[in-house]
Amino acid sequence: MASLQSSMPNKPEYWPVAPRVGDVLYCHFPEDLDTAEPEPAKARPCLVFLVRRLSMEREQFKVLVAFGTSQRTDKLQLEEFVLDQKRHADAFQAAGLAYTTKFDLSRLVALDYTEEWFTTRGTTTPVLGTIMHGADFHDELKPALAGAARAAGLKRRIGDESAQIPRLPEK
Repeated sequence: MASLQSSMPNKPEYWPVAPRVGDVLYCHFPEDLDTAEPEPAKARPCLVFLVRRLSMEREQFKVLVAFGTSQRTDKLQLEEFVLDQKRHADAFQAAGLAYTTKFDLSRLVALDYTEEWFTTRGTTTPVLGTIMHGADFHDELKPALAGAARAAGLKRRIGDESAQIPRLPEK
């Protein structure tokens, strides 16, 4: 995971309300995880896996997000899962996506939850929707999410902080 610093001369504004694990956000996901430059990275959906508060005095958060794309959703790597508009209708609608989207759990990055990295799509917040159903993932996504998480070594890669993630499905 890349450690990121703001590249803008003025400090970017933090979004005032934290996203939640399982939220789908609109993000300038960095093309190069080593340099992590937000501009002119294309804004795309990403999936939140961890949220960390940076300050007890202010509403400032860092989020661990997975890369999302609507391209080549018919060709999946083991570390990817797809949220299909037809096969996962309920979860798709709740996620707030416009197109069938795949998420790559091998491409995770921790970003400050600021206007520099996260943007809106005609709304007042970067949150498009969620793949959660109550305190757990949508049932229809569990098998695919479990397989991708296992292939990406997700629990191992995020270590002790995995306790903050709703229990990843086993099958």
